[in-house]
Amino acid sequence: MRAQIQKVPQIVELLKKKMVGLQHFKPTSSVCVLDPKDAAVVAPCGQSLPSQTQSLYSIPGPTNWPLFGSLIQLLRKGGLQRQHDALIDYHKKFGKIFRMKLGSFESVHIGAPCLLETLYRKESVYPQRLEIKPWKAYRDFRDEAYGLLILEGKDWQRVRSAFQQKFMKPTEVAKLDGKINQVLSDFVSRIGQVTDNGRFEDLYFELNKWSMETICLVLYDKRFGLLHDNVNEEAMTFIMSIKTVSG
Repeated sequence: MRAQIQKVPQIVELLKKKMVGLQHFKPTSSVCVLDPKDAAVVAPCGQSLPSQTQSLYSIPGPTNWPLFGSLIQLLRKGGLQRQHDALIDYHKKFGKIFRMKLGSFESVHIGAPCLLETLYRKESVYPQRLEIKPWKAYRDFRDEAYGLLILEGKDWQRVRSAFQQKFMKPTEVAKLDGKINQVLSDFVSRIGQVTDNGRFEDLYFELNKWSMETICLVLYDKRFGLLHDNVNEEAMTFIMSIKTVSG
């Protein structure tokens, strides 16, 4: 998990003002193995921390060069396309919590279920998340309302409360099983048609079509035929746009 320090006051509260106060919570997560090197920042879940406090800037992390931060190191490791591999390496080197800066973007990375649980338990009713400025600019340009992913504060809580009635109850989610499995069954059948010796020519493209077909069936109760050999031009343009935007 990654959280921008300037946008997530909970991180500052947990890591800068005092310490990562896990002793106040009894985590329900059973999978939380912390290495000895993590003790400098956080005690194992369910145990008390030492009396000395740890400041935000005492959290270990990759070299922070002026202006660039750790960007040069990240580029040497393969850039943003291999960022996940770099983060895995950093967690192995620095522990379950490390701090990294890319240009002006500063973040704290958390890699243990019980630590994530503690962070979420410390969130307020109106959690503050990473601001996605391009999405807001696009909505503003088209004079459209913000959606759940970019709303904040009371507006976010209002929309979230409406959504959770349908999407957070197990009984409601179970009602979608049939539709999701219907599309999944078609996708599994398609695998044998589009693979060559078990290899996809473009797996990402096929997964985009499968996910969009599933979403459309759940939202509109209609199949759009995205898993057919002959997909209509408008649907294909939409999928290609998603692929282009996501890189």
